[in-house]
Amino acid sequence: MNSQWQRLSFLPAVFAALTCAFVFAPHTARAQQTSPPPAGRVKGPIVGPEIKLPRGSYETPAAEVQAQGESAARLSVPVKWEYCSIVYISSRRKDYSPTVTYFAYVRYFRGGSETIDGANEEEALANALTKLGDEGWEPVAIREQFGVSEGTGSSTSSYFFKRPK
Repeated sequence: MNSQWQRLSFLPAVFAALTCAFVFAPHTARAQQTSPPPAGRVKGPIVGPEIKLPRGSYETPAAEVQAQGESAARLSVPVKWEYCSIVYISSRRKDYSPTVTYFAYVRYFRGGSETIDGANEEEALANALTKLGDEGWEPVAIREQFGVSEGTGSSTSSYFFKRPK
């Protein structure tokens, strides 16, 4: 019988330890839940280290702010635009020649048009796009037209551009 009590003699110590854990653990857990986050810190998970941006990427000196205000005043006047389009790309023979010349037909909405030549359709389009880009035209839209007639299909693309007057 004495050996049974010796085996169970550790129970009061275990009981005391568990009692302390149950008594004091809820208080510390509650204290952790109710403590506010440190000031200046964003709530939520931290994804990575804090990143310092170089000066100029988010700060603007006062002189630049004033210059931006003056340029904004100039920009408040509405800009007037002129428009043109590459209407189609086609081919032709010159003077009954067996060789075919490809061209892009450019129409200016203020009046007038021109053709820009190329060795094939892609080069004619590339030459027209390059010429218009060099002249300050910027693309604003592309219109695709598809057609099907008696089992044959066709498609044409028109490219629209604008630039300040």
